[in-house]
Amino acid sequence: MQWLLWISLAWGAVSEAEWQELAGQTVRLESTSGKQLEGKIVSLRDETVRIERTRDGLLVEVRKDEVSSALNLSAPTPDPSPAQQPTDTTEPVTEPKTEPVTEPVTEPEPAQATPEEAPPGDPSGTHTQPMPPPAVDPAAKAAPLAPQTPKVNAEMLYQDGYTAGQLQAATERTGGPLLISACLVGGATVAGCISPVPVLGCLLGGAMIAGPPAYYGLAWPLLEEPKLVAVPSDDPPPYAVGYAQGYLAEAGKRRAQTAIIGGAGGLLVGALVGVTVANQRTQ
Repeated sequence: MQWLLWISLAWGAVSEAEWQELAGQTVRLESTSGKQLEGKIVSLRDETVRIERTRDGLLVEVRKDEVSSALNLSAPTPDPSPAQQPTDTTEPVTEPKTEPVTEPVTEPEPAQATPEEAPPGDPSGTHTQPMPPPAVDPAAKAAPLAPQTPKVNAEMLYQDGYTAGQLQAATERTGGPLLISACLVGGATVAGCISPVPVLGCLLGGAMIAGPPAYYGLAWPLLEEPKLVAVPSDDPPPYAVGYAQGYLAEAGKRRAQTAIIGGAGGLLVGALVGVTVANQRTQ
C-alpha cells in the first residue's frame, strides 16, 4: 500500500459566502489537480461539501480547500437589458379598416367508398373490402422483453469509494499517535541520558523515533484492512473495498506524519530532562 510521510495542502479559491449561495444548486466543481465533478449540493459543512453526483446519484463528499472553482449550472440565463434590445424607429402604418365580408361556407360532402362489384351470389350487389390486419413477426411476438439493466463500471465505483474513504480519513483527529510517539521517544531518551553512558539517550531516542511512523504507515493499514472490508455495507462491493483502502491509506499517512512530529518533540524534551537529571546526580 502506497503512503507518504509529508503532505502539501492546496487552498481552494471558493469563499464561504459563495458556498452558501451554491447550496441546493447543480454545480460543476474543478479541483486543484484539474479533475471535475458535476452534481447537486445537498449539504455544507465547515470543511467539506456533500454532492449528489449527476451521472449515478451517489453521494460524494469533497473538501472545500481542494476546490479551485465552482460553476453554478442552475443559474438562469440573464435576459438582454433594455439598452441592448433593438429599437424600431419607424412609425407604425395605420391600415384602413375594412368591413369583413361574410361568405357562405359550403361543408364538403363526406367521401363515399367506391363500391366494388360483388361476387356472384351476393344479394346486396356491392361489398366493402376490409382493411388487412397489420403484419406481426411471430418471433418478435414470442420473444420476452429483455430487462433494461444499467451497466455499472466496477473500476469507477472503486475510485469513487477510494476518494470517499480518503475524505473521511482527512476529517479525523490524530492526537493519539502524536502523544504515543512523544511518550515513547521521550522516555527512551531520558532513560539513555541518565544511564552510565549518556550518549545512549540520543541513540535510543533516534532509534525509537522511527518505530511509531513505521507502525502507523505500514503495519496498521495491513492489520485493519481485513476487518474494515468485512464490515457489512449497503454499497456495491467495489465501492466498499475502495472506501476501506482509501480510508486506511489516508489515515495511515496522516498518523505517520503526526507520529514523526510527536517523536521529534519527545526527543527534544527527553534530552533536556535527561541532561538535567544527569547533571543533578553528578553534583
